[in-house]
Formats: sequence, structure tokens, C-alpha cells
Amino acid sequence: MIQKISRFTMFKNCFTNAGLSANKEIRKMLSKSDIGDIYQKKLPNGKIALLQEQNLENHKKSTTLIIDKFGVQNEIIRNKKSLNDFEIKSVSKKDFKAFSNLEKQIVYNLKTGKIEEKATRHSGLGCGVTLSVISRANRESKFPATDIAGSIHSTIYKKIKYPNGDTSYIEMCPNL
Repeated sequence: MIQKISRFTMFKNCFTNAGLSANKEIRKMLSKSDIGDIYQKKLPNGKIALLQEQNLENHKKSTTLIIDKFGVQNEIIRNKKSLNDFEIKSVSKKDFKAFSNLEKQIVYNLKTGKIEEKATRHSGLGCGVTLSVISRANRESKFPATDIAGSIHSTIYKKIKYPNGDTSYIEMCPNL
């Protein structure tokens, strides 16, 4: 059952180890000034999922935390920004158990209904950092539109030009 966070919900959390960890995260979320509503769901495996949604002027953000008795295990942040005729959607997934981070960003053209740029960044313990960007042919937005594509280093990446005009950029940095 999904329930909105209240004092009663936080009181019920005091009776489980995962609930105590969840209460710490709830207090952190409530300390921020621009918070939205916070929702909680108890999962069958004893973990707790927290969801916080924020609506700003032309920006929507939702944060999902999966918490067990040791603290936050997974964090998923979804952002959606609207800029003129373009929408930038981004998802960031952190797995604290596996020490990995996955970020995806997409530039979506609202006029044509097509994706113009798709960027992925994967990093983790023992595997280094891999950046991958696909830029569509005949795009209307400027490259790079996403933060991930802007962080590609011009001397390291490998550029692949496809017959349909799309361009792919791949950068791999070994674990140091």
C-alpha cells in the first residue's frame, strides 16, 4: 500500500530497522525547502521505497529511494526539463551495493516527436567510465544538448558516422 508520509507513518517506521533508516532519509528530504509530497511503500522483502516528486516552473523531478536496514541501496532520479520546443529527459540510477552509477539523457523534439540526442554514462568500481552519445542526422538542436554529451573529451572519443547521417561518439576511460 502506498501512503503519503505523515507523523503516523514515521511513528510506524520506528518499529523496524528499515523504517528507522527510512525516517533518516525522510528527515533529509523534509529539510530541503523546495520539496513536494513524499510517499512510502513497504516492499515484500522488508525494504521500503520512498518517492518524492517536485514540480518547478519548467522542470519536473522525481526521486525514488530503495532502503533496507543498512540505509539507501538504490537511488533513481528522473528529471524532465522543457526548453522552447525541446524536452530533456534524464534518469540517474545509483546502486550503492554494486558501487555503480548509470545516467541516461535524451533530447526530445516536441515539434517532430523524434529523439535528437541520446547519451549514456556508466561508471562503476572496477569498470571505469563509459560514455556513449548518439546524435541524429538533420537535428534542430545544437550539439551537445545534454550534460553527458558535453563532458566527452575531444581527444579521447571514437566517432562513428552511420550511412543514414547519425553520428555516434564513444569514450571509454579505464579504472584508475
